[in-house]
Amino acid sequence: MSSTDDFRYIGWFLAGRLVLFCLTVFGIALDDLCVNGWITRSCRCCGLIGALVSSSYKWGSFTFGLIRSHTR
Repeated sequence: MSSTDDFRYIGWFLAGRLVLFCLTVFGIALDDLCVNGWITRSCRCCGLIGALVSSSYKWGSFTFGLIRSHTR
């Protein structure tokens, strides 16, 4: 992996935390916050699995993560 790949994963981590922080600041209900946190984590995990798998099945993981990120 190159250094740009490392920065991408750090960006995913920080962006997910930033979204949850902003939702907390604006007073979103706890159940909505938990659902958003779960969707964000599943999207990041699918992207990470897709990045680490070397077979053609990685596109299924990327697609599932993309669909999960747009169901908010």
